[in-house]
Amino acid sequence: MRLLRRALLGLLVLAVAAAGVGLYFVAYPNLPEYQAPEALHYLDQWSDADRQRYYYTPQGTQVKGLEYDWFSALERPFSREKLAAPEYLARFGFLVDPRQRPSEQNPGNLPVGFARHEDDESGRAYLDVSCAACHTGELRYDGQAIRIDGGAAMHSLASTVPTLRGGAFGQTLGMSMAFTYYDPFKFRRFAHEVLGGNYERDRDQLRRDFKQVLDRLLGTAYNDWHRGLYPTEEGFGRTDAFGRIANTVFGDAIDPANYRIANAPVSYPQLWDIWKFDWVQWNGSAMQPMARNIGEALGVGAPLRLLQENGQPVPEAERYASGVRVRDLHQLETTLMRLAPPRWPEPPARRNRPGAGQPRPCALPGELRALPRAAAQAGRPPLRPGARSRMAHAGDPHLGGRHRPNRCRQHRRPPLRPQPPRLDAG
Repeated sequence: MRLLRRALLGLLVLAVAAAGVGLYFVAYPNLPEYQAPEALHYLDQWSDADRQRYYYTPQGTQVKGLEYDWFSALERPFSREKLAAPEYLARFGFLVDPRQRPSEQNPGNLPVGFARHEDDESGRAYLDVSCAACHTGELRYDGQAIRIDGGAAMHSLASTVPTLRGGAFGQTLGMSMAFTYYDPFKFRRFAHEVLGGNYERDRDQLRRDFKQVLDRLLGTAYNDWHRGLYPTEEGFGRTDAFGRIANTVFGDAIDPANYRIANAPVSYPQLWDIWKFDWVQWNGSAMQPMARNIGEALGVGAPLRLLQENGQPVPEAERYASGVRVRDLHQLETTLMRLAPPRWPEPPARRNRPGAGQPRPCALPGELRALPRAAAQAGRPPLRPGARSRMAHAGDPHLGGRHRPNRCRQHRRPPLRPQPPRLDAG
C-alpha cells in the first residue's frame, strides 16, 4: 500500500510539473527579440497630421470590453513589467517609434493602431484597435527602419487559443488578465493604478467588471478551440480576416449555427489608391467603402446587439444600433484619399540618362514576362504585348467583370478626382 501511495504521489508530482511547464510556455510566449532601429524614416506619403489621424482615430471597436486604462496597467505573467510597454508590444510585430512619447491622441504611448474612444452612454474609455494596426508596414535595413503607411502589417494579432508555441498577442493578453485576476498581489497593484484614490470604494466593482471581460476573452478562446474554427496557423503577417469577421458578426452576435471554418489566412492588403477601385477586398466582394469599413469594425469588436436576453430578436427599430463610430470611419476614409503610394528610389545612373522622366514604350510587367515562355511550353499561344492578363488580382474578372489590366503610361486613364463616400450610401 505504501508503494502504491508513493507511485501515485510521484505521478501527481509529474503531472503538476508538466502542467506547470506547459502553463509557463503558454503564459510566457516564444517571441522574437525587439531591437530598436538606429533611426526611423517616414516616407513623403502625406502630412504628419494625416499620419497621426490615421494612426490613432478610433473606429468604435472593443477588445471584449477591455478598458484603455486597464490595458495600460496590466502586468505580464511571471513579471511586474507592463504588458503595454512599447518595446514589449513591438515583439509581437506592432509598430512603435523609439522617439514616441504620450500625446493627446496617444495618451498610453501605445503602438500604431491602438486607439482610445469613450462610450457615449457609459463614459468609459475602451481600447480600440483601428485599421492602422493591420495596414501599416515597416522595412528594416542595416539598422534603419522605413515606415510604409498603408502597407501590410507583420504582427501576430488574432489568435486567442493557448498553444505551447505561443507568439500570438491574443493569447498573451488572456494570460496576462488571468494572472492579474487570480494573483491577489498583481490585482492589488493593478487596482491601485486604475482606481487611484477610489481604491477602497471601487475595488470590488472593478474586480467584477474585470472578471466579465476575462470570461469573454477566455470564452472566445475556448469556442475557437473546441469548434476548430481556425485550423490553419496564421502567425506573423497574415490572418483570415473574412472568416473571423463573419464568425464574430454572424456566429457570436446571432446564432452559433452560423460559425464556419476559417482556414484561408492571407496578408493584409495595401491601402494607397484603394479608393479608386470599384470593388475592394482580396476577393472583390465589397463595392461600397463605408459598408466595408463598418463590417471590418464589427468584426474587430464594435458592439452589436441583435438579440434580447431571451434569444428573441430586438425590435426592428433597434436592430441597427452598434458601437461603430461612423463619422470617424468616414474621416479615415477621406484621409486615406491623400495617402500617396511609396516611391521606389530610382538609381542616379538611370535618373540622369537621356530621356529619363519620359513615358517609356509599353512593356509587360515583370510578373508577365515569363508568361510567353510558360505558354509556349504548355502549347498555348504566347501573350501579346499589351493584351489583357487574366491573372487574378484586386479586380478579379470572375467577380463582377471589373478587371483592370495593367496599362503603360501613355494608355492610362485620366486621374480620378477623390470623391468622399456618402455617409448615407446603401
